[in-house]
Amino acid sequence: MYSGWIEAYPCVKADSITVAKKLIREFVPRFGLPVSINSDHGTHFTGQIMQNVCKALKIQQHFHCAHHPQSAGAVDTKNGELKNKIAKVCAETNLKWPDALPLAL
Repeated sequence: MYSGWIEAYPCVKADSITVAKKLIREFVPRFGLPVSINSDHGTHFTGQIMQNVCKALKIQQHFHCAHHPQSAGAVDTKNGELKNKIAKVCAETNLKWPDALPLAL
C-alpha cells in the first residue's frame, strides 16, 4: 500500500551507492528503518549495493511492473506534483532546484 508520503533528496548522481548513502545517512536517522521501499526498476534502486543494504537491514524492495503503468500511477502522480511545486518555488524565489526542494516537500 502506498502511503503518499514523499521523501526526496537532491543528488549529484543517480546511482545505487548514492541512494544507499541517502537512505542510511539521511532517511533512517530521521524516520527509522522502513519496512519496504517501492520504486521503479531504475539501476539506482536495483543495483547490487542497494540490494545488499536492503537485505542487511531487512527492508523489502517492491518494484513497479515496467509495462504496467497503473502499478506506478500514484507514485508518478506525486512525482509530477512535486516537480510542479519545485518549479513554482524556483519561479517565486529564484532558488536553484536543490534549494527549493525542501520548501516544495
